[in-house]
Amino acid sequence: MIEDGILLIFTVPNGVVIGSIQYTVSSLTVLDYSRLDWSQSWHYQANTVAGPAIPAVLDSAVYAEPQCLASCTVSRIGSVGASALPGRVLSTTAYFSSPPGGYKWNAHAGMRYWFANAAWVNPTTNPSITAPAVHRCDDALPGYPKGCVYDSVRPVHDVLTYRYPAYARHLQLAINHSR
Repeated sequence: MIEDGILLIFTVPNGVVIGSIQYTVSSLTVLDYSRLDWSQSWHYQANTVAGPAIPAVLDSAVYAEPQCLASCTVSRIGSVGASALPGRVLSTTAYFSSPPGGYKWNAHAGMRYWFANAAWVNPTTNPSITAPAVHRCDDALPGYPKGCVYDSVRPVHDVLTYRYPAYARHLQLAINHSR
């Protein structure tokens, strides 16, 4: 998941924009099909900053922390807090567990992030949450380990006909025969 955003910094009470930070936030969830655990990484990169060289712009920071959104607990916290200005990528990884909840259940986690600056009237912004797709965890198959998967993603097996012509033909005949 990749999101672009812009933080506008303005004066109070007249509402004149005095600065901005354009940024990109990305998040990646890695599931384990054989366990009820998963990880979510979070990356922040400021692309540009505009405005005068004053504390209300230059002292801006970004913070992030993991959030369980459904059927999970945070097992290892990965949080971050540092300058929101361009120059480096901020990254963290959090680890989640989904407690057994029955035959089949949906689990969901995200990373909550916000901006802060002591020079602002309200020193923190409202938080945003990265919200990747909900995944399914289950213990549906007796004798197999419990695990988590994206059940909306179907596996695909591509066979290049120019590279493996006999294998591709064999698959084609088998698929057509089974109909």
